[in-house]
Amino acid sequence: MSSIDAAEDGFSALVVTPDTLTGARLEADLVRAGARAVCRESSAGAAVSRWEAGTFGLVVVDLDPFEVGVTELVRHVGGSPSSRLMLLVAPEDVALAADLVTRFRNVGLLVKRAEPQAEDPRPTGLRPISDVDQNVLRMLAGGHSLRSIARSVTLSPHTVKRRIASLRAELGAADRAHLVSTAIRNGLIG
Repeated sequence: MSSIDAAEDGFSALVVTPDTLTGARLEADLVRAGARAVCRESSAGAAVSRWEAGTFGLVVVDLDPFEVGVTELVRHVGGSPSSRLMLLVAPEDVALAADLVTRFRNVGLLVKRAEPQAEDPRPTGLRPISDVDQNVLRMLAGGHSLRSIARSVTLSPHTVKRRIASLRAELGAADRAHLVSTAIRNGLIG
């Protein structure tokens, strides 16, 4: 995070984000940039209270700029000549967030990178399953017994057991619960 690298050494920072992973990454970036102390809050309201109680050279906010309390936080920090505030925003919010921060010289925007598009979760080479196998998986997910499933799909319990074993092998599932979760995750059943 090169904008944070520009802050002076030995500063204290306040990170505001509800996301634990994002918070940990920001904290690590700030420490590498020379922060001597980093505090974290998950909401704008809590951050205002923390900011008023402490001395922070930098406040990094990863919240929707239009969330309740963010405007108040920007006004508090923006009105302080000894602190800087960086507001992380999604690309689609830049124009609207710019109106919020242009009133203050010590408030800036960092634009988040667009999230990469998720790939098709189905493993390559996975064959489509039959309607019978889909029904077996749905009933298995619903907690039905082998006999109940067999009656419903008009097969013997032994045949249903073989179909389940075959699906487990094909999907690499360790047990029936793993089979159901894998089938759902791969879009084989809804």
